[in-house]
Amino acid sequence: MWRAVDLKLLTSGDLQSHSLVLTNEDGSTRERYSIYRALISDTALEGHPGAYHLCDGNWYRVSKDYVERLREYLDPLFIDLPLPPYEHENEAAYNLSVHEADASYLCLDTENIAQEGQTAVEPCDLLSLNNGQVVFWHVKISTLSSTLSHLFNQGANSLELIRAEVEAMDNLKTLIVARGGGQIIGPLEAWAHRVAYAIVTHKDKNAKSLNLPLFSRISLMRVARSLRVRNVITQIGFVPDKTKKTDGKKKKRAGKKPKEGVT
Repeated sequence: MWRAVDLKLLTSGDLQSHSLVLTNEDGSTRERYSIYRALISDTALEGHPGAYHLCDGNWYRVSKDYVERLREYLDPLFIDLPLPPYEHENEAAYNLSVHEADASYLCLDTENIAQEGQTAVEPCDLLSLNNGQVVFWHVKISTLSSTLSHLFNQGANSLELIRAEVEAMDNLKTLIVARGGGQIIGPLEAWAHRVAYAIVTHKDKNAKSLNLPLFSRISLMRVARSLRVRNVITQIGFVPDKTKKTDGKKKKRAGKKPKEGVT
C-alpha cells in the first residue's frame, strides 16, 4: 500500500513492481496485475502529431486525423437526456427510481430474455416509447474505458438477439406486458427501435465525446455504425452525478448476489 508517496517521484518501474489485487466476496484472489497495467491515459505530446493512449500497460499512437473523425462522427449522437440526475446508492436504485417517478419507463434491470439454457442477456436497464420508437436505455456510472466498451457492446448485442431470435423477442414481450407496457408491443414488432446510452458522471456534458476514453470512442463508433446498418438510431448523453465527488469510491459488498449470468 502506498503511504505518503510523492507522486512526482514515482517511475513506471515503481508502478510495474506493485500489484493491484481483485478479490471475490470471500476474499479469495480473482485477479492480480500491476498498477501500471491498471492505468488509462489519453494525452498529447508537444511537437508530436496525433494522440497517445495508455491501456493495459501498452502505449498506442493514434493519428490526429482519426481522432478528429471520431469527434465528427460521435458528437452529433450526443443529446440532452430526459432522465433525472443521479443521487442514488447504485445503478439499480437509480433505474428503479426513474420508473417510480415516471411509469412510462419500464425497469428491466437484471431481467433475462435469452433462450432457455443459454447465457442470460439483459435487454436494457430501462425501456420507453418515444415518438413511436421503442428506446432501449442502457445506464452506467463512470467513464472508465472497459466499463463503457462493455456497455456499448451490450446495447448492440441485446438488440441483435431480440431481432434474430423469436424466443428472445417473446420473452421481452412477456416482460413488457407484465409491467403494463402493452402499448410498446406494436412499435417493438415493427422494428421501430432506438438504443440510448446514459452515462452518469461529474464531467461537463458539453465536452461530448471528449469525455470518453479513446478506446471507448472507437468502440462506440463501431457499435453505432453496426446499429445504423439495422436502421437503428444510437443516442448517448450524460446524467449529472449529484453525489459527492471523491478520489475513489469504496464499493460496498452487495447484500445479495445478482442473477447469475446476466450481462
